Amino acid sequence: INFWLGTGIMDGIYINILVESPHFFILLLFFPLLLLWGFRSQYELTAKQKTFSLLLRSSIFFCLLFSLVGLTVQLPKHKVALLYLIDYSDSINSDQLKGSLQKIRELTRQASSNDLVGLAIFAREPVLVQSFIPKDTFSISEKQIREAAKQIDRKRTNIEKALEFGISLFPPAYESKIVLFTDGRENQGKASRILELVKGRGIQLWTFGMPRKDSKNLETKIIDLEIFPSQSRLGEPIEGRLRIFSSQPTKGILKIFKQGLLKEKRTISLKKGINQGGNLTFKDILFEKGLHLYEVRLEVEKDKTPKNNLAYGIAYGSSRKMSVLIVEKEEEMARPLQEALEKENIRCRWLPPEGLGPNIYNYDALILSDVPVTDLASQDFSSDEIMALIKDYVRKGGGFIMLGGPNSFGLGGYIDTDIEKILPVEMDIPKKIELPTIAICLVIDKSGSMSGSKMELAKEASIKVVELLKPQDWIGVVGFDSHYYWAVPLRTASARNEIITKIRRIRAGGGTYIYPALYQAYIKLNQNREAKIKHIILLTDGRTQRANHKQLCQSIRGAGITLSTVAVGRGSDIILLRNMARWGKGRFYYTENFNNIPRIFTQEAMKISKSTIVDEPFKPILGIPAPYLKGIDWDSAPELLSYVVTRPKKTAIVSLLAPHSDYPEGRPLLATWQVGLGRTAAFTSDAKNRWAALWMDWEGFGKFWGQVIRYIGRKKSHGQYQLEVMSLGEKVRFLVDGADDLGEYLNGKELFLEIHNFKKGEGKGKIQETLPLHQTGPGRYEAEIKGLPEGFYSASLREKGRPEDLQNAGFSSVPLQEYLEVGVDAPKIRFLNPLGPPPKEEDKIWSLTNPDQSYSLILLWPYLIIISLFLLPLDIAVRRIRFGQKTEQLPALPMRWTEILIRSFGLLFGAALLGGGGGWLYYTMELPAFLWIGYHGVFISLANLLVALFLAIFGGYLGWKKILRGRMF
Repeated sequence: INFWLGTGIMDGIYINILVESPHFFILLLFFPLLLLWGFRSQYELTAKQKTFSLLLRSSIFFCLLFSLVGLTVQLPKHKVALLYLIDYSDSINSDQLKGSLQKIRELTRQASSNDLVGLAIFAREPVLVQSFIPKDTFSISEKQIREAAKQIDRKRTNIEKALEFGISLFPPAYESKIVLFTDGRENQGKASRILELVKGRGIQLWTFGMPRKDSKNLETKIIDLEIFPSQSRLGEPIEGRLRIFSSQPTKGILKIFKQGLLKEKRTISLKKGINQGGNLTFKDILFEKGLHLYEVRLEVEKDKTPKNNLAYGIAYGSSRKMSVLIVEKEEEMARPLQEALEKENIRCRWLPPEGLGPNIYNYDALILSDVPVTDLASQDFSSDEIMALIKDYVRKGGGFIMLGGPNSFGLGGYIDTDIEKILPVEMDIPKKIELPTIAICLVIDKSGSMSGSKMELAKEASIKVVELLKPQDWIGVVGFDSHYYWAVPLRTASARNEIITKIRRIRAGGGTYIYPALYQAYIKLNQNREAKIKHIILLTDGRTQRANHKQLCQSIRGAGITLSTVAVGRGSDIILLRNMARWGKGRFYYTENFNNIPRIFTQEAMKISKSTIVDEPFKPILGIPAPYLKGIDWDSAPELLSYVVTRPKKTAIVSLLAPHSDYPEGRPLLATWQVGLGRTAAFTSDAKNRWAALWMDWEGFGKFWGQVIRYIGRKKSHGQYQLEVMSLGEKVRFLVDGADDLGEYLNGKELFLEIHNFKKGEGKGKIQETLPLHQTGPGRYEAEIKGLPEGFYSASLREKGRPEDLQNAGFSSVPLQEYLEVGVDAPKIRFLNPLGPPPKEEDKIWSLTNPDQSYSLILLWPYLIIISLFLLPLDIAVRRIRFGQKTEQLPALPMRWTEILIRSFGLLFGAALLGGGGGWLYYTMELPAFLWIGYHGVFISLANLLVALFLAIFGGYLGWKKILRGRMF
C-alpha cells in the first residue's frame, strides 16, 4: 500500500507499507466472533462500558494481528548520513592520520546543510568520536582522535568489527554511506564476512587507502623472537632468531638477557623494512636442566616507539644428548650424514639393516636410508616383525625418518606395510602421471613343493602386480611344473577382475622345469609391439632340469626384455637364479620368509615401470612453514638430482616440495606428522653422495638435518603425555598427545592446564588461568588462550582426579605485532570498494543513489506490542470499575440472519463508497490534500478516508446496537 505525502499528486513522495506474512489475515474471520463473545459476556456492564471495552479489545486484536503479519513502513530517504571510519592501529603513523583528516574536511565541504556526518576510529575495536550531527556543525581534530584512541587497543586491525559497528549507528530516513580510511592490513577478523551485510542494508561503502609516506620519525619494533629448538638436550646448541622492523636505516644496541642477567651486548645495523638473520641471531648451549628464560631489548636513539623494542623467548633443557641410529646397507654411504649430525652435537651410530631389533628403543630417532623391505629380515626377526617394532617405537615417542632412493618407499616394497601406515605419504603410483606402456610376464613355479602357503602367497603377489598396472599395460601369467600352461595368456590389464579370477585358479602339483615356461614368456613378449617396457619375473623354490639357460637369458636380453628372479627357500638353485638375473640384466631376490613374496613382486613392478623416480635436478620449493626450516638460506641451497614420487596424506605437513610436470603444485620432498607420542618424516630424495651429492658441500646441510632430527626425535617426556606449546603473538596454543605404554591412544580424558606466572629467580607464581583441554582427534587434545600480559609463563598438565602434574612446559607471551607488513594492501583496498574506486568528483559521494527508490525500513511490531500491553490493563479497568449505573440484561438474539447481514454490509459499503468517491474526485481534479493513499493505482485522500472510516465504524456500531436490542427491524 502506497501513501503519497505532499500537497498534490505531482510534488509528493511515497511512503510504502509492507506486509511480510499476509496469511495471518485469515484471523480476521474470528473478529466477528470476538465481538459477539464480548457482547454476550459483558451483560452486567453499562452500555458505555461495553462500548469502551469492545473498542479496547478490538484495538488490541488489530495491534496483535498487524504484529503477526509483520507490518513495516518504508520511509523515503531524501538526506544522506555519512560515517567516516578511520584505521588508527599501530601500523598507522601521524602523517597517515593527518592525510586522512585533510581528506575528510574536503569531503565534508561537499555535503548539503541537511546531511548528517559522524566519525569513528578503530583498531582491534572501534570507538565513536563524533555521533551524527549536521554538516555545518561537524569538525574534527587530531587531538580528538588521539584522546579517543586511549579507549582502544591499537595492536591489531579488525575491519570487520569496525564495519559492523558502523552499520549499527545510522538513523532511519537517511541514505547510509560509509567512507573507510585504512591501509588494508587486516590481522584480526575478516571484512569479507560483513560486506554482504553492508550490501544487504543498502549502505554504500567507499574505501580510501592510507599511503605510508617516508616518515621523518624513526620507528623500530621487535616483531618476534624464536628459540629453536624450544626443547633441547644438555650440551646441544640452540639458536635465537629475531625479526626487527625499522622505518628507516639506523643503528642500535641489542641486549640479550638470560635468566635476568646480561648475556651479550652488540651493535647492530638495521635497514628500512624487516630485518632478520645475520647479527640478529644468537647461539647458546644449555648446561642445566629446566626452563631457560631469554629477554631481548633494543635501544635506538630518537626512536618514537621504544616500548615496542622488547621480546621474550624460552627454552627447556633436558638430561642428555640426542642419539640417532642411521640404518644403511653400506657404512660408507651413511658417513656424510653421520658426520654432519655429529657436528650439530647429535650422537650418531650406523647399523646395517639386518642388525635391527629392540635396540631401536635406545635411540631418540631412527633413520632408514634406501633399505628395501626384504633387507630388514634377519635370523632373529622377520621383516614384518621389524616393521611392527618400528611402528610401536614411534607410537611410544620415538622419531622415524625414511630417506629416498632406488630401494625406498614403494620401490623398496613398503606399500601396505606398517611403515607406510606411520609415514605422512602414500607410496602408490599417482594416477595423474603419464607412464610408458609396460608388459610383464610372471613365470610362477606351481610344483608340488609350492603347495600350501607358498602357492597362495605367489598368487597374492601376482594379483598385486595386476592391481599396480594401468588398463593399457599388458600382463601374462605362465604356471609351470614339469610342463607349462598359460594361466593368463598375455593381454591388457583392463579386465582386472577376470585376470584375478584366473590367477586364483592356479593349483600346485608336479615337478620343476623352468626352461619351456620361460621360453614361452620370451616368445610372447617379443611378439608384442605395443609395450615400451618388457619384463619377466621368475619365481621358484626348487631346482630345475639342466638346459642352456644362459643362451635363453641372453636372447631375452637381446630382445630388449629384462629378467628378474626370486629364489624362495634354501632348496632353490640360488646360484643359477642369481646368474639368470645377471644375464637378463634384472635383479635377484632371495627370501626364506614366504610373506615377502608379494612385496618383492610389488617392488619389481614399480621398479621396471620407473614410475616413481624423477631423474631430473631440481631445487626444493618451500611449502608449509615449519620451525626446522627457519634460519636456513634456501636461496643458496644446491640442486638435488632425483626423488621418489609420493602422495601426501591429508593431515601431513608438507614443508618442502619437488617440482613435477604433471603436478603444478609439486610432490612432497619433506613431509612430517604426529603418530601417537612420536613423529615421522618422509624425505623423498636421499642424504648421501648419490642424489644429494651437491648438498654434501652446502653449509646448510648439517644445520638442516640437525634441525629436522631435533624436531622429529623423542622429546623429554614423563609418562603417557606430550605437551607442546606454540606462542602466536597474543594467542598461545597448547597441543597434548596421549598414548599408553602399548602405543594406544588415550581418548576421553578430562585434561586441563594450570597457567602460572614464571618470575625470574622465583619460579612458579600464582595460577593465572585454569584452561580445559578439548579432544580434537585420536589422543590429541587442544586449547588456546589469548590476552595474557607479556612475560614468562609455566603450563602444568593435569587430569581430573589425579593430584600430580602430568607434564610441564614454559612459554612466553609477547606484545602484539602490527608491523609485520606496512604500506597499503592494494588488493584489499580494491576488495573493500564493492562499488568501484571512489569517484573523483567528491560531491558524487554525497548524491542520492536513486531518490525515487531509496527507503529506510521501520518495523512496527515492537510499537504495536507495546500499545497492546498498555491497552490490556485499561480494558481490565473499564470492565472492573463500576460507575453507579444499572446494568441491562442481554436479550435473546433475533434469528433473521439474512436480513441482518444484508443491511450491515449495505451500511459499510455506502460509507466506503462515500469516502472512495470523494477521494477519486480529489485525485482526478488534482485538488490539494495532505495525504493520499493508493493501492494498485487507485488513490484516496486522507480526509475522505477518515470520513469513510468514521461512517463505517459509527454506522456499524449503531446497526449492531439496534440488532442486539432487538429494534433493528
